[in-house]
Amino acid sequence: MDKLNSKNLSKAVGAMAPVLEKLVGCVQKVMPTIEKYYSLATKFYKDNLAEYHTAELTELCFGFTLLFLGGNFALTLACYTAIRMTGWDTLRSSCLALYESYLVSRQAIEKDLGAELDEDGDGKVDIVELAKAMRKQENINKLTFVLLKALDPQKIIEALKGLWIVLLSVVATLRTQFAQQITIGANIGAVLQESLESFAEPQLIEILESYDKSYAKWSNFIIVCISRVVCISICMMLTRIITAYHSALQGGKIIARSGLDLLMRYGIMSPRDREGYKKDVEPLLVIGLSVFGFLTQLQNGFRVHWALYLFLYPVYWVESVLGLLAIV
Repeated sequence: MDKLNSKNLSKAVGAMAPVLEKLVGCVQKVMPTIEKYYSLATKFYKDNLAEYHTAELTELCFGFTLLFLGGNFALTLACYTAIRMTGWDTLRSSCLALYESYLVSRQAIEKDLGAELDEDGDGKVDIVELAKAMRKQENINKLTFVLLKALDPQKIIEALKGLWIVLLSVVATLRTQFAQQITIGANIGAVLQESLESFAEPQLIEILESYDKSYAKWSNFIIVCISRVVCISICMMLTRIITAYHSALQGGKIIARSGLDLLMRYGIMSPRDREGYKKDVEPLLVIGLSVFGFLTQLQNGFRVHWALYLFLYPVYWVESVLGLLAIV
């Protein structure tokens, strides 16, 4: 096996040069804008919202999302539940290990290459300076050797293995849920197909023959497709409705608990009253809120106002990705 040296590494990186060029160009264009708006958002939060932020308020926002929008995130909620039940500790430890490796790599780069890559003289090598440095193969070689010396490969392997296990559990959840919907829909469709073949196929054949007698052979194909598509679509819609009801129930529970805790925090309710309401009032609040949220989702047809859609776009994006994973 050839030794790992600068010449061999340059050849390997040379093949990736076009991709790296585009990636570096995108980073250089996007990062200043991201940093600008991130600083503005952070400043706005510290000046106006930080003093009001509490754990109960965060739970309330999450509860309202589940209560009125949970039916839009069926796959996301299913995967979240699967991760919480089976792989939450693994996911957390893996992410922490990768983040620690990232911090070690940043420290190593600033220590060994800070003098060469730090263009603005602030003592740190930011992502834009790193992207500019990666335009030269010489700098890529230096960065690679610095990371090879600084990072712990066993730690990275264990972290990636943990993430892979969690990913497999997510994919298994998605495939199971999708396969269940298809199977139930197909079985119901088979029953519907028998009824259509008995009562509707003769009329369908007559209609097809009125155009051309050779079209009659497509009658059974049309019935099979209609029965399967209709029943699978109904099954998926029922799954969404069940998810909406479950999420509304969970959202009502969170809102009732967190709302009463907030009233106690701000002195509107005494701890003694809070303990009494826990058995009497809280269950009624959960039922009332969950029914109201579920009916609201049904009445709106699972549609979302454009302002909320923009705010929750990352979650919708995750839902779309999970939907693709379920069918691929």
